[in-house]
Amino acid sequence: MDLRALSHDERRVFEILQKDGPRTKKYLEERLGWTPSTTNRVIQSLLQKTAIQETGFKESTGGRRPSVFDIRADACCLLGLDFAHGYVRMALCDLKLRLLEEETLLVPPARDDPEVVLEAVSRTFDGFLARRGIPREAVLGAGLGMFGPVDRETGVTGLLMDYDQPIGAWSGIPIRDMLRERLGIPVCADASCNCGALAEYACAPERNDRDTAYFICDIGFTVGQVCSGRILRRPDGRYDGFAHVSIDMNGKLCHCGKRGCVHLYASVRAIVQRIRQQALAGTPVPIPGPIEQANFGHVIEAAAREDPTATAALAEAGNCFGEALSTYLSLLRPDDLVLDGTLAETETFCRSVQETLARYHGEELSRRIRFRRMGSYGRMTVAVGAAALYYETLMKNPVLS
Repeated sequence: MDLRALSHDERRVFEILQKDGPRTKKYLEERLGWTPSTTNRVIQSLLQKTAIQETGFKESTGGRRPSVFDIRADACCLLGLDFAHGYVRMALCDLKLRLLEEETLLVPPARDDPEVVLEAVSRTFDGFLARRGIPREAVLGAGLGMFGPVDRETGVTGLLMDYDQPIGAWSGIPIRDMLRERLGIPVCADASCNCGALAEYACAPERNDRDTAYFICDIGFTVGQVCSGRILRRPDGRYDGFAHVSIDMNGKLCHCGKRGCVHLYASVRAIVQRIRQQALAGTPVPIPGPIEQANFGHVIEAAAREDPTATAALAEAGNCFGEALSTYLSLLRPDDLVLDGTLAETETFCRSVQETLARYHGEELSRRIRFRRMGSYGRMTVAVGAAALYYETLMKNPVLS
């Protein structure tokens, strides 16, 4: 099956069945405003192209039982890639974005050369195909969610950073074309946060009516939002604007030129720096070994032991993040609010965020806004969203505009 060969009308039917599930001809007629003859013609063409199949019958309300049609979700596959600072996550999905294979590769792009990472990705992809007995030509393509800026049109990365240090080996490289050459399939690319937002939007049953904001809370903060059926994009392609929402106009000076940017108070790095400063001031801290070697893993381990210093640091970070998030909610008013990333995995941080939001948006949180930790696909949310990215690109869906 080649989705590229579908006509405009055939794509419209295919997308409805992909998103809404098995449906009758009558349902399609009402959704599309078509006559029975037009609907029947398109259905027959899709059946001949093996893009859809008849899956059963609906209960009759009088007369013959109507046939139910659905896409052939297992006829083709999609690959999703999540390139983060410290790992690569891979997801092989069917056309309904159901996970067939998944793997987390501990090859940190922030530390390893691109060729090392791409070789590991290629080997894993080959393993997916071998275990499933899937020919390479059955994989329509791959989507890449990138932890740093990447040009959607050219597939070239921008200036990638590891905290405040540029990652020279990954900046300005044609990552899309490099992956395409390694994997032997078409590839498209976008920011990780946009892929996460797309995954949440794609799996929401009432997606046409709800706006989704997906935050990655980690070394810094990024957010992707689907608003009125479109991914919000800045003209300059930047995706980290939320990290520079100010929560204190007289606060710390940021490299962006402003003061009080939220990432200086609530990010992974800010939490570790807070612990180090307390240690230098003489406060007992739960860090084994030299304080200059402290990392976020130590903080998480201490918080799991209910250490008051670590717990307080996470709670204060959550409060600062919540202050910035309150401003975001007032401006853009998303319906679904999802926190993902390393910080979102900590209960103390997320509870503090919710408590702060409740002070400003208590009624909205209880009545309208759905707040969730982690994405609908768990740690694979960005990877599945990247697979959805390729599908939406292939189908020329306006959600990406």
